[in-house]
Amino acid sequence: MPTLDLSPLSGPLMLAFMISYMLYGVSMVQIFFYHVHYPKDKLQLKILVWLVFILETATTIVIGILGWSMFGKGFGNPLSLMDVDPTMAALPFINGIVASIVQNFLSWRIYKLTSIIWLPAIISVISLVGCGFSFFYGARILQLGLHFESTFVVATYVDIWITCSAVSDVLATTAMVTILLRSSSSTIFKTRNAIISNLVKFTVETGLITAIWAVVQLVLWLKIPRQNFHYIFYFGIARLYSNWLLATLNSRLYIASSGQVITIGTQPPARPTFWTDLPRIRPVDDSWPDMDMRHLGPVVRVMTTKEIKDDFQMNVISIGPSERTDNSTIYV
Repeated sequence: MPTLDLSPLSGPLMLAFMISYMLYGVSMVQIFFYHVHYPKDKLQLKILVWLVFILETATTIVIGILGWSMFGKGFGNPLSLMDVDPTMAALPFINGIVASIVQNFLSWRIYKLTSIIWLPAIISVISLVGCGFSFFYGARILQLGLHFESTFVVATYVDIWITCSAVSDVLATTAMVTILLRSSSSTIFKTRNAIISNLVKFTVETGLITAIWAVVQLVLWLKIPRQNFHYIFYFGIARLYSNWLLATLNSRLYIASSGQVITIGTQPPARPTFWTDLPRIRPVDDSWPDMDMRHLGPVVRVMTTKEIKDDFQMNVISIGPSERTDNSTIYV
């Protein structure tokens, strides 16, 4: 008598549970790092970070209950893979909210960096549409009953939700990389270019992973919806967005300590490109950018950074024409 092969159903779910908890562990490390190194962040930003982490924790609890229902209490019963625990109804709502929060945060960053409204607005609208369809999907699942087959009845909602999420991620990542590359091309200084290159790599690595994650989830859902492989990505999506947000914020410490910058000219050095409006890097004397130095002629400014607890101090040394010759060499 042939036996029923349940591995296409149970195997992906088991992987989904393991990957989900692995990503949650990464989030715990990141939230600890953020709490220790950025105590002076604005209250609104702290609330945003902790809200996302709390929602991520809620999805982790739901996934744990679901795993116990399927592989603990329902061990040996194939029907346990079809009838899901009622707590799973919370996942579409929480995943949609977390994705929308992070995507709108990134669109806000793009606006602050460029002062261009139309692109962040497009990203935000697409993100909110996706969040809305995640709510429609969750509400319809509650009406139809908590059964895996119910998902296929409302497949259109799922299609639109995942597509909007993937498009928002791709647009946000592309916009951030474009901004940084343009900043890199506008400066001739190798150290600054190196810092911006690191920023580009970081943005691509974090944003592209999330975008690819959403795209792969969409492809698996459209191609093999009944084999549960898409749940590997569905269960982990909130944790991935949370890690994206935390990694973006925690990167300031690395960016600020990337080295020393030498600028030559009559204008004060440009402020950091990526976090211009957040008070993470600031000169010891805040008055120097407003000083009129045009009468001094060409000036060499040597800026060195050193770590002081959670913040950074930047020392500026200005050497005027009377203190150097044309052949002077500055070592940093």
